[in-house]
Amino acid sequence: MCAARGITTPATIADHVVSHRGDWNAFILGELQSLCASCHNSGKRLLDERGYTNDIDDDGWPTDPRHPAKRSGPVDSTSSRLVNFASPHRLAE
Repeated sequence: MCAARGITTPATIADHVVSHRGDWNAFILGELQSLCASCHNSGKRLLDERGYTNDIDDDGWPTDPRHPAKRSGPVDSTSSRLVNFASPHRLAE
């Protein structure tokens, strides 16, 4: 997760790529990835609980296509982005 943001951080946790949710077989046999404690305890936990990340790009829009702001709805014709009227972001005029 750090590498995706261009950051090099030592990994300290072996994390299950897909949450095992208490399933013993998935816990033992599930695919693992190396994460730093910060990514595991915040970003990955949010991803497991919500199903999307809150990472944003340079213009303030979420990068994760599963984020609620990217759900189907009205489209801003100037940027070809979906407009989420509940979003705190304002469109440039």
